[in-house]
Amino acid sequence: MKMLFLLACSLIFNTILFSQQDNPDNSRIVAQAGNDKTTAEEFKNRFDFSPHPRKSESLDTSLIKKEYLYTLIAEKLIAQKAESLNLDTARDVKGILSYLEKLFVRDAYYKTEISNKVKITSKDMLEGEKRYSKLLVAKKEKELDNKYSNVPYIILGEGDIEKIMDSLGKNNFKKTFIKFQHDPETVNEFLTQLGYGSFKVDSAGMRNITWVFNKYVKDYIQNELLVRAAYKHGIQNLPSVKNDKKIWEDYYLSQKLERMIYDSISVSNAEAYEYYTKNYDMIFNPDEVHVKEILADSLNKIEDALKEINNGLSFEKTANKYSIIDSLKEKSGDLGYFSITTHGKIGKFANEIKVGEIYGPIKTPDGYALIKLIDKRKSGKPVDTSFTNIKDEIIGIKKGFELRERLKKYVAGLATEYGVKINTGITQINTVTVRRIGFGGRIYAFPYQPLFSDWYEVYKSQEKKIP
Repeated sequence: MKMLFLLACSLIFNTILFSQQDNPDNSRIVAQAGNDKTTAEEFKNRFDFSPHPRKSESLDTSLIKKEYLYTLIAEKLIAQKAESLNLDTARDVKGILSYLEKLFVRDAYYKTEISNKVKITSKDMLEGEKRYSKLLVAKKEKELDNKYSNVPYIILGEGDIEKIMDSLGKNNFKKTFIKFQHDPETVNEFLTQLGYGSFKVDSAGMRNITWVFNKYVKDYIQNELLVRAAYKHGIQNLPSVKNDKKIWEDYYLSQKLERMIYDSISVSNAEAYEYYTKNYDMIFNPDEVHVKEILADSLNKIEDALKEINNGLSFEKTANKYSIIDSLKEKSGDLGYFSITTHGKIGKFANEIKVGEIYGPIKTPDGYALIKLIDKRKSGKPVDTSFTNIKDEIIGIKKGFELRERLKKYVAGLATEYGVKINTGITQINTVTVRRIGFGGRIYAFPYQPLFSDWYEVYKSQEKKIP
């Protein structure tokens, strides 16, 4: 019965995320960029399952939808250009797409072999809910919290994997790491996948690292066997798998090309200093925000924290329970006041939401964050105005603005080159969530793209000039 309930949970989620597929209107084309068509279903899913910070109650949601559609068109135009430049053959792009394809294949295989064959009655659901609720109640909850709440995790990131690969040398890349009956897994293939997985330990002791690594390899082998079985059944050819992969492929290709454009932008010290002097007030007297944060080490924990908040637990108590940093726990997640130009994405997004609103998840170098805006005020504190101390940051800001200006013209040019057709009329359901993967694992439901619609006005103005 417990297994039935867990399977039911998966079925419920899949129904929520994909129930629109049976609606004939979902196949309607809402936009076309070159040969790439965006269906109503794709737009609804990506819009509805993406965060949309609001700046005022009177903000027209139809305008946000239009801007988001332009954003997706821009992504697809840039992705097509990236593919024409053979960026899809780059090692990092091939690596992440291989990892994602295996996730989607495994998920589809789960639906085919498990969830689609399981029949659950209303009685089974009720019984499962009762049993599951009992599992959530620990007799010694306080002891469990004390035992596990203050564990600091060491997380292996993509940069760490690159260092490991460099230390091994290319001569070792093709060596066999895992022996399967056919097509053994090489060191390079394993490390590439490891970089996109979630490998973390709670201490740097060799014994602990070895234990966690062995478990990771065991799970990896299990998942690889499932994927290989799925490929034998042709699961990779299912339209749903191809569609999922295409969405993420467009995203990563567009990001790859945008990064190349960003890296090509040169800002001299003189240009940076000029920007610094002209924008002195914005740099040294920016707004300050008072923020409370929940910092977790995984999307699973963030999802659990969101559920607790939605069920009535205060943000402060939730921070005490889920934050992985002791100093945050002690202050109930309170970061105090800080400038919107600091704390990376947290400062940026805190400036875009209203007091009292909760926003997240936000990917940070330390994990995943949920934030709540407590207050916003004008800065009155003296700061170090030395250009030398913040020169690199100023150059980065200047390059960011220059990138956006270049992309306006660049995407408008791509729209003229490839052609764009647009239709509108999409409804809104504003939700942020993650997607559960069959046989274990989670990712963001869809890739997140911040709004970028400025290119469209440039494109329309160019269109008018064409005789």
